[in-house]
Amino acid sequence: MHGWLGVVAATAFTGLALMTSGCGASGRMPPLSNYRPPLRVSPIGLAVEPRSARVAKHALRAIASTMRAPRFFGESPIRFGDVQYRLIIVNAGTPEAFTADQTVAQELTVMPDSSAMVHQEVLTSPRFVSRIDRLHWRATGRRPYASPTDQAGASSRSEIPPGGFTFTPHGRAVTFKRVRALPTAPRALMGELGRLLGATGDSAPPAGLSLRQYGFLLATAPLSRAARKALLAAIGALSGVHMCSDLFRRGLPGGEAFCVNGDPTSAEVLIDRHTGVAVVVCERLDDLTPLYPNFAIGALLDSYTFTLQSPSS
Repeated sequence: MHGWLGVVAATAFTGLALMTSGCGASGRMPPLSNYRPPLRVSPIGLAVEPRSARVAKHALRAIASTMRAPRFFGESPIRFGDVQYRLIIVNAGTPEAFTADQTVAQELTVMPDSSAMVHQEVLTSPRFVSRIDRLHWRATGRRPYASPTDQAGASSRSEIPPGGFTFTPHGRAVTFKRVRALPTAPRALMGELGRLLGATGDSAPPAGLSLRQYGFLLATAPLSRAARKALLAAIGALSGVHMCSDLFRRGLPGGEAFCVNGDPTSAEVLIDRHTGVAVVVCERLDDLTPLYPNFAIGALLDSYTFTLQSPSS
């Protein structure tokens, strides 16, 4: 399945590659400079006392009641861009594990048949996250961990075939058609999206996983206003949700951030309260794990900064 989250595997190598994004109408690519640069997110979680779920629910209701949500018409394509901070992890779970990070800008146009056109540009070459990571890399005999296509300035264009694009990073595909048919009652919406994440019976996915799923939909999908309101209400219904705007050092004017702690990672979503569109979706380490070697609790693991184009653009 194509879409946001890909896992690249080779011998003793795990690469955490992230989403695909797209291009402009009629094959003409808008410049990457058109898209919002990454907001500054704290690299280490701040020691902020979580505010209550009641406060978070009140803020989400306020956004839903006053937002000027983007309107999407019929079968028009959806266009968006994002800037990603992502990790390349090598030898995870071994004493020689090391991690590099890089930043990538992407653009995407998704068609009603869930095909997509993709344009990617690498903004920063992979670099070791810490001195320990460099030492571990040397201990492996300086094993290659990046290709020429991962170097700053490298760009590529590709296409995703019909039915191949999903608007969410986990679970079964959430296609263009499925987005347009999402329930507009919060409980029904949570149930359907939960089943797509693998929930069965009365079970529910981990709240952090659901928050990421909701955040990507709010950031990129052609939602109706009613479905957007239902997603905001669904965030307020997640177990452990709280406000965490202090994690964004240079935040979005008029933005509110919502977090769910988890094991081993937490999820954060920054929402523009004027539009109800998610602008940033992040993941942060909540508990030590060999899956993320040499990271401290609270460290930023990935970050997506989105720009959803106006349907009329």
